[in-house]
Amino acid sequence: MDVYRPAAGSGVPAALVVGLGDGVPGTGWEAAEVAGGPGVRRERPVPAGGRLPVSGREVAYAVKVPGGRGRWCVAVFSVLDVAEPLGATLVEWFDTVMETFGWTYD
Repeated sequence: MDVYRPAAGSGVPAALVVGLGDGVPGTGWEAAEVAGGPGVRRERPVPAGGRLPVSGREVAYAVKVPGGRGRWCVAVFSVLDVAEPLGATLVEWFDTVMETFGWTYD
């Protein structure tokens, strides 16, 4: 699992987590094209509460790893609602990143 966060002091309340797993977690996924092939996408609100003082939005993509015997690459992008209208733009950016995602082999 890899976690990507904006540089300290940037003021962008967002994060990206990427990892590998066996199967797609949970429900609520919709078909999406990723890496020129089939994948799934889910977008859902994240309510405020507990350690999160404000609400946010989570967008996740999952794509099968080619030749991965059932393994999936899952990328989850989260942004806090305090970032509007920047939050909507960042979700659009993440969608573009995932639509142009591709595999490379050494």
